Amino acid sequence: MSTTKGERIWRSLLNPASRDIAASEWLLLFTIFVNKNICLKDIGKKVAENWEKVHKNNPDFYIMWSTGYDIAKELIRYEDIGILQITKWKDEEPCWDLTEKGNEVLKNWKDKVKEILGPLAQSVE
Repeated sequence: MSTTKGERIWRSLLNPASRDIAASEWLLLFTIFVNKNICLKDIGKKVAENWEKVHKNNPDFYIMWSTGYDIAKELIRYEDIGILQITKWKDEEPCWDLTEKGNEVLKNWKDKVKEILGPLAQSVE
């Protein structure tokens, strides 16, 4: 039985074998979770702020995504697999929020990334 691209990506999100990529993906989802309806231009700044918090406790952690460092591509990838959605458009750019499935991933996955992300991961109930 073959799997779709979305199913393969979904499985990789649930299996953080590649720990820094998994933690980076979780950090991006967390950033959107705490900044509901955040627009694309603000996401990078907020991710950097969260990374600085993590980096103080874990100086070996650097953000890396499977798409490279292109946040827009990463967001579209997450939308394709159903964990993010565009909530509105502001100044011709999309604003994002987690779907119900995205909230599940964020909460279920926090224990797998807490070793890397520390207290930030524990702040999600």
